[in-house]
Amino acid sequence: MNNQELKEKIRKLVSKDKLESALETLLKFYKDNEKIDDIIIQSARYENIRNESIDGRIDKNEFDKELNSLRRNILSFVKDNNILEEDLPPKGKKNNRLDLKQGLKTSSIEELETNIGISMAKIAVADILVSNYKKNVGYSVTAIFKESNLKIRRLVFEFLEELYEYKLLDKVEGKETLWMLNEKGYQFFKGLTGKVRKN
Repeated sequence: MNNQELKEKIRKLVSKDKLESALETLLKFYKDNEKIDDIIIQSARYENIRNESIDGRIDKNEFDKELNSLRRNILSFVKDNNILEEDLPPKGKKNNRLDLKQGLKTSSIEELETNIGISMAKIAVADILVSNYKKNVGYSVTAIFKESNLKIRRLVFEFLEELYEYKLLDKVEGKETLWMLNEKGYQFFKGLTGKVRKN
């Protein structure tokens, strides 16, 4: 997706009042760019507004006012920002992945800490998906984020996108995007358990 396609997609999502999907799209597009912090701030603001509305801490007029402000911020962001080719990660470059035969080597304690943290976050999300598989219901990023007790929402979204890319999840688009582990994904995690644990 290039910058123009991104702008068109975000405008379309905002026009349909799908703010969560718009923010998730931006988080994915800018995940390797320093501008990600601006999007995280807007995403956190959206979650705060929603929680305040659910808890009854703000009335409908104030809620609508805050959402309108957020819509303007999102549209202004995509209008004023572009990712240049030099900002993108090199083609073919992949994140470190766990090789079950060779293990995962790290070059520093900081890298080890990061890898373990990401792995633990993925395990937490996977556990929620597997535990709820037989309920046959979809979960939003927000719901999974809250249930997992993780501190970084972006880790949840990126892992869900990664699973979806390998067709291990089904995604239902609507006012709020819902994610659901499919049969292939369920068997994948069951098989993975067998590879890393002794019978």
